[in-house]
Amino acid sequence: MTAFPKVALIGPGAIGTTIAAALFERGRAPMVCGRTAHSALVLRTDEGEIVVPGPVYTDPMAIAAPFDLVFVAVKTTPDGGHRPLADGPVFP
Repeated sequence: MTAFPKVALIGPGAIGTTIAAALFERGRAPMVCGRTAHSALVLRTDEGEIVVPGPVYTDPMAIAAPFDLVFVAVKTTPDGGHRPLADGPVFP
């Protein structure tokens, strides 16, 4: 692992966006993958907003390299909607 690990996040919902914002505030913005494309993620707190620059990728093939650390923040659903992301190059 490098000194600063490459981080990816699958599932930019409430939990995923919170993780992404915490990483971004520490200078470690993750590559984000989800079902819906966004230009940025916005976390609203009592202290204000944290804007994590995007993009949010929807195509797992858009990810060019493996990552050192992957956060999976998806709900367990019977349709397996997260599988295309997990089966892509994020997990070599």
